[in-house]
Amino acid sequence: MHRMDGDRPDCGPVREMIGGARLVAFSEAMHLARETLAFRNRLFRYLVEELGFTAIAIESGLTGGQLLHDYVLGAPSDMATLKA
Repeated sequence: MHRMDGDRPDCGPVREMIGGARLVAFSEAMHLARETLAFRNRLFRYLVEELGFTAIAIESGLTGGQLLHDYVLGAPSDMATLKA
């Protein structure tokens, strides 16, 4: 079900840029910049929910990566501890 980019209008141009590609790379010009991380998270949701991507790889620190790994595998966790 496509929502026509309603809640993520800034992601709309991505569909045309990607075309039929099955691999997309997103680089962060500045690490830990709030706006960049917020856009990255919206972009990832868009890629999964609207374009059907099934895997995402991110650069992260060891501790954060372990927490996220455990959460994905079903470990109880507070999502606030997983935010970048």
